[in-house]
Amino acid sequence: MTVALDPDISSILVTLRRDGAGGTMTEERWTPPEPRRAEPWLPGTRRGWVRALGQVSGLLLALRTEEADGATPPDPLADGLALRAWSSLTGPVLRDLARPTVPEVDIVDLALVGAAARVLGTSLCRWRAGAPADVVTAVLRREAAVHGCSPEHLVAQVARVQGVLSAADELSGAQVWWALDDGDPSTPARDVTPALRD
Repeated sequence: MTVALDPDISSILVTLRRDGAGGTMTEERWTPPEPRRAEPWLPGTRRGWVRALGQVSGLLLALRTEEADGATPPDPLADGLALRAWSSLTGPVLRDLARPTVPEVDIVDLALVGAAARVLGTSLCRWRAGAPADVVTAVLRREAAVHGCSPEHLVAQVARVQGVLSAADELSGAQVWWALDDGDPSTPARDVTPALRD
C-alpha cells in the first residue's frame, strides 16, 4: 500500500497493490472530513453571568444618574461612555437562553471597559488609603451595599468580564473567570476544558 497527498491536500490517494494471482492494483481517493471546530464558549454559568452583568450595569447606571444630578465622574465614566461600551460589549452574552454566548468584540469597547475598571479601582484604593470619598467611591459603596458585597467585588466584576472577553482563548478566559470567582455555592465544579472533551 502506498499513500500520496494531493498538492492541494484536500484528499489522499491510497494505492493498494495485491500481489499474487492477477497482480491487481486499485486506487481509492479518500477525503478527510472537515475538522470539527468547537464553538467558542464562555466559562461560568448563566446565573453567574447574569449576576456579574447585572451588578456592573447597576453600578454604571448609578454613576450615570449621579452625573445627571450634577456630579462629574472622571473619564471614561463621564458622559455615559463606559456605560455604552459596557452595553455594546456585554449585550449579546445573554441572548441565547441555553448558555452564555461569545460576542463579537469591539476593541474600543474593550479598552473603555478596561479603563473604567482602572478608574474604579484607583478611586477605591485612594479612599481605602485615607483620601476623602469621591463620587465614584460613594457610588461604589452604595451599590455594594445594595448587592451585599464589598466595593472591591464590584470592581473585580468589571475586570472579570473584561478579562474573559479580551482573553486570547477559552482556557485563558476560564482562568480569569475562576480566579475572580465569588464563591457562589451554586456554581458547578470548575471544569475549564469542555472543548478538550469533544
